[in-house]
Amino acid sequence: MVPTTDKAVVLSPDAGHRESLRLLLRGAGYEVMAAEVLEAAAATLRAGEADLVLLDDSLPNTTVQAVLTSIENLPIAMRPRVVLLCAGDAAQRGLWLDQGIDEVVPVPFEPDELLARLRSQMRLKRTVNELDRKVRNSEEAYQVAQTACRWLAVTEKRTGDAFSLGRVLRVGFG
Repeated sequence: MVPTTDKAVVLSPDAGHRESLRLLLRGAGYEVMAAEVLEAAAATLRAGEADLVLLDDSLPNTTVQAVLTSIENLPIAMRPRVVLLCAGDAAQRGLWLDQGIDEVVPVPFEPDELLARLRSQMRLKRTVNELDRKVRNSEEAYQVAQTACRWLAVTEKRTGDAFSLGRVLRVGFG
């Protein structure tokens, strides 16, 4: 398995479960912060310093909603993927997905399957981040092109003989 530098936050009120998840993720190469309550991890989430948030469904629903709320206004490249471990039935898992959880893993789970699902979420996060970077680059290039066209138009008006795309096309294809 390839080591990762992904950062994960594990939120679980159960100390034993939290520690076993922390050890599992650390063994898979994640840098892990484990917390019992959201307040302990809130600054990390707000700063966009986590790539992944692993939640236990034994947390109060308000905590799960607070996690989603705390990350919803982050720039897309800073938003962590949110994975919920859920002991509920398929209908409950579907509700969590509809509310914005990225992945719901049924409990009990196999550690290898959980890690595979987390790797899948990290691949998706990297793809989204790359797409976001390309969009930002395209927007910047568009702004540069607009500025260059404005500059060329002003120069052409002032000098009367600056080359413009329109002039080149008229002369070349006139």
